[in-house]
Amino acid sequence: MEIALHLRILIGFLCFALVGIIIELIRQNRLKEHYAIIWLLTSVIIFVFGIWPDSLNLISRLVQLHHLTTLFLVAFLFLLAIVLHFTLAISQLFDRNRRLTQEVAWLRFELEQFGRVEKE
Repeated sequence: MEIALHLRILIGFLCFALVGIIIELIRQNRLKEHYAIIWLLTSVIIFVFGIWPDSLNLISRLVQLHHLTTLFLVAFLFLLAIVLHFTLAISQLFDRNRRLTQEVAWLRFELEQFGRVEKE
């Protein structure tokens, strides 16, 4: 598979722009570092496939599939990894939220026992 030189340059530029945007979002505290790792990895993968398209041929030969099937397989595995990562993050947030709710309820109960807060 051959990609024209100007398309390779464009893909490389877009990948570096994505890295720049990610770094700026981290700097502005709009994106946490552990989530940025996924996006930086995405940029590297796109860069590798864009600059060295024969890497897809190599993977296709290794798994003995056609190019398009291999591309879908790589995209599927990548999206599966993202979904797993965010599912883990949501699970952690759910546990933290539950613990926080329990602590607030316990503190409210203790304050009501001392008569400092009116019952609702």
